[in-house]
Amino acid sequence: MKSVLKYFFLTAMVILTSCQGGPGILKSIEGNWYCASEGVIRKETWEAVGKGHLTGVGYKIEQGVESVEEYLELKNVEGKLTYIASVIKQNDGKPVSFSETSVTANSITFENPAHDFPQFISYEIIDAANMKVTIGKLPITESSDKYEFHFSKNTPEIQN
Repeated sequence: MKSVLKYFFLTAMVILTSCQGGPGILKSIEGNWYCASEGVIRKETWEAVGKGHLTGVGYKIEQGVESVEEYLELKNVEGKLTYIASVIKQNDGKPVSFSETSVTANSITFENPAHDFPQFISYEIIDAANMKVTIGKLPITESSDKYEFHFSKNTPEIQN
């Protein structure tokens, strides 16, 4: 009987975990995203490389020249989604990990209180073509040191 209950509990946990938004939000993040600001285009490209695993690249496009700024990864580590960023000109290019702290059907937040900046990264899917990324210092609700980036699937045109 204990093994039947254990099986039921584990099955229920798998079902509940898969319905909480994690895999759905990852599917929504896949693809090319663009954010135009002050004459510069930021681009994030995300690709699925396995179940619950995305790799990405962050680019800066300035005066028509595209350069890689960071390598990104979203993957399951010990039962939680983890956001890993390797920024080329920061931290000697070494990866910095952020653990999932909140997930819904359309948003996911990652935190690393030990990191200088950012300490949190939040992705919110607005609709199929728009996404908001917020980064900042903790605590999230009280932070005056945070920045929002509005990404779109549509390639923007920069006015010079």
